[in-house]
Amino acid sequence: MQELEALEDQAKELEKEIELRKNKLKEHLGDAEVGATENYWVFWKNFDSKRFSQKKFKEERPDDYAKYSEEAHTRRFRYKRMNKEV
Repeated sequence: MQELEALEDQAKELEKEIELRKNKLKEHLGDAEVGATENYWVFWKNFDSKRFSQKKFKEERPDDYAKYSEEAHTRRFRYKRMNKEV
């Protein structure tokens, strides 16, 4: 378990570093959608998308929401360090 915990801590730190570096590139791009480094093209493009508003649908059409809602059963894996009293 300690090895798993250590690996997850490392993964969190790597994710933070990845986000930091991505944000630096975005900062350099500013409003531009395309940029270049010595060996890479960098793209940061705007996209429009439509999303279904489940909350609004539930508020405006509760009967239909209930009719099409399904229960999902999942299994969650987690762990927690025990407090060891000395």
